[in-house]
Amino acid sequence: MNAVQRAIARRGEAPASSAVGIRATIKEAMGQGPAVESLIDQIEAVAETDYSVVIQGETGAGKEVVARNLHRYSRRAGRPLVVVDCGAIAETLTDTEFFGHEKGAYTGAVARHRGWFEVAANGGTIFLDEIGNLSMTGQKALLRTLEERTIHRVGGTELIDLDVRIIAATNDDLKHRAKAGGFRENLYFRLAEYVIAVPPLRARPEDVAFLATRFLTQARASLGRPPAEIAPAALDLMRAYRWPGNVRELRNVMRRAALSALEVIKPEHLTDSLGLCAVAPVLPPPISTSVITLRHKVQDHIRALEGDAVVKALEQARGNKAEAARLLGIDYKTYRTKLKTLRERVETTVDE
Repeated sequence: MNAVQRAIARRGEAPASSAVGIRATIKEAMGQGPAVESLIDQIEAVAETDYSVVIQGETGAGKEVVARNLHRYSRRAGRPLVVVDCGAIAETLTDTEFFGHEKGAYTGAVARHRGWFEVAANGGTIFLDEIGNLSMTGQKALLRTLEERTIHRVGGTELIDLDVRIIAATNDDLKHRAKAGGFRENLYFRLAEYVIAVPPLRARPEDVAFLATRFLTQARASLGRPPAEIAPAALDLMRAYRWPGNVRELRNVMRRAALSALEVIKPEHLTDSLGLCAVAPVLPPPISTSVITLRHKVQDHIRALEGDAVVKALEQARGNKAEAARLLGIDYKTYRTKLKTLRERVETTVDE
């Protein structure tokens, strides 16, 4: 069985169409701040429709949470939600994964196989995760399917009618990629009947304390340990941190802290997980102002540590940016942005 297909059948479940339900569910999963409120407004606007939706956001920001709730609060909630990792589909297997195959269709096809579209065909939803990674062959097949609304298995002739909703997610600006020729523009417009933007965690620091506390509570309970508190200085550190891995990274950091701390999570329980222990914890020169808040100090401290880590990783990788990103546990695009910001900061300092 293909491990890429994490298909969840939600049969017999009544649609949870209450807007109050959407609001409470998303807030519990993502936070309580104004950015999340705006996100909920977008979800409410389209949840009960059959519009195809593109969800844009960084890795770990919560795109799958949004997709699952679009299905959960739709009229299709009682039918299957099929989750497909587009980056894991071999180009040569696109048709058989999407549409299935008949027994004997090719060497190794020892039995009939139902593809993802057939699983969701009768009123379900297909969630195409990281749609930007789909090959051009896959994009062509998907476009044809959306236009014709029928499929047939590889090696078969029976036409299967489709009643499916498409939700796609991407960490790219898919519209920009389409204009640049990196993604089929006609497919983008088929998919993007509605676009939802999921904000990164660094854009909503007001949600960090809520999420960190929830993840810590869950982790401590799973370990059979009593609840722990988070020290104010640790919260300041987390609010100032950039979170390149977003909510997923925060969850992992709190799970590790739950193991190492006794009753209170302090900054020293976080620095290793945040990659801040690889460099000497030297504070930057004092800011020439009479009032310096703790938050300013923490932000400047983290900027200095991040800058040193970016440079040291590049040195260790012998100038290979992709390898430096891997050493820091962040994606290549994020590393390039950090390096560019650091260079601009250095150039500004020199000019002054």
